[in-house]
Amino acid sequence: MLRCKISKYILLLALSLPLPSVAQTAVWLMPPASYSDCAYLGKGLFKLVKDGRVGLMNSSGEMVAACENSALTPFYEGKALLLQATPKGERVAGCIDENGLYHRFAHTYFTLQGQAFFSDGLLSVSNEKGRLGYVDVAGQEVVGFDGRFDRIKPFSEGYAAVFRKKAYGLIDKNGTEVQFRFSTVGELYGGTNAYKGQVYVWDTDGQFYVYNTQRGGVCEKTKLPSGNRSFDYLYRLSSLTGQTRTLPTSPSLAEGVKGLSPVSTDGLLGYQADGNDVLPPQFLSATDFRDGYAVVRTSSGMGILRYVEGERLYPVGNSSPVKYYGSTAACQLSLSVPEAWVGKSLQVHLLDENGNPFQFKAHEQSFTFEVSPRRSQQSFTAIVESEGLVIYRGELSYRFDHRTRCSTCGRDVAECSYRGKHPVAQPKPSPSAATPASSSHGKREKLCSTCGLPISRCKYQGVH
Repeated sequence: MLRCKISKYILLLALSLPLPSVAQTAVWLMPPASYSDCAYLGKGLFKLVKDGRVGLMNSSGEMVAACENSALTPFYEGKALLLQATPKGERVAGCIDENGLYHRFAHTYFTLQGQAFFSDGLLSVSNEKGRLGYVDVAGQEVVGFDGRFDRIKPFSEGYAAVFRKKAYGLIDKNGTEVQFRFSTVGELYGGTNAYKGQVYVWDTDGQFYVYNTQRGGVCEKTKLPSGNRSFDYLYRLSSLTGQTRTLPTSPSLAEGVKGLSPVSTDGLLGYQADGNDVLPPQFLSATDFRDGYAVVRTSSGMGILRYVEGERLYPVGNSSPVKYYGSTAACQLSLSVPEAWVGKSLQVHLLDENGNPFQFKAHEQSFTFEVSPRRSQQSFTAIVESEGLVIYRGELSYRFDHRTRCSTCGRDVAECSYRGKHPVAQPKPSPSAATPASSSHGKREKLCSTCGLPISRCKYQGVH
């Protein structure tokens, strides 16, 4: 059942029952809004920016973090931090994990310089009292915060370098300090994080030792490869890892499955599949569909599309020629509506070859409009929109069959027994005629209104 509200040129349809459909379509996950930026992060999570502040939205369209944060860090090891700028430093508002889930931190922690990233599952931070330690993705304390560390470095392969009592050492994820065993005169001075099971430490004499984390405490004297003492982003020796202080991050989680790519037409972008429009050109900018989502920009702002496989909305016109008399033909139009658009308000436009709109009349499952055909076949442009999204734009072709009515009986000439040429009516006979129009009872018999003969003598009994 269609519930219709008709304006002069637009028919608003609230559709409750789907009709058969094919192909594909897309619907709004988020209609265009006044965001300055919108980006898909992967795993059904989106970054939104409004008035320079950052927020997060999930694939259900729910804001999991309001646009009140100063920055979102890039992803490292599948995790990213949502930060808030404060006078005390960058406060960690929460963390996105490798599954795209956002964990809001219940307590206040601040990032450390050059260490605003999770490494080996833990984040090195300071609390409100300035004490150093490590938290997990949920913001729960794991190691430290007891005041024993003066400086700390990120974890790698289960170990982290910490500075206490004027020297660096190693701790494991239980906070236990590694007890080095080595044969040297000098005193142990420091260490770096683990790389491929080994940690380089050195003593006060500048001698280097390698500690094998699998062998348990034994340090063997070694030389630095190429004598380079520079560290990478995890404070491991760059000469060993081949990495620099630049953190190898990604702007998003795994790329996901790419689907449709935008196609440009006359300066606007749309989406096609197998050469057919899924969404007609209408966007100022548009991204590829990733995991079934695409970010687009319209004149109204940034929006997010959700791809729906196996469905497409399209109009259906008259399948056979439209018969008409006089100068006006009544045409019919119906919609094949996929389930994705059931219950949504649709705006339907139909334009003639000059771009002029038609007025509609609504019926049960279709609607009609009137035209004055100029040829036996004419095309019209059909446009279907909803929530500011053009779902369909295409040509509908109608064939017209001009017919003539019989001026005598009013039937179609092709259906009239006389093909529109009825016999000329005979004059009514006078009372003195040789054959009176009277019955055997002496009453005058009724005459045929077409041929003028008495009904009993009329070939058609008065019904031509």
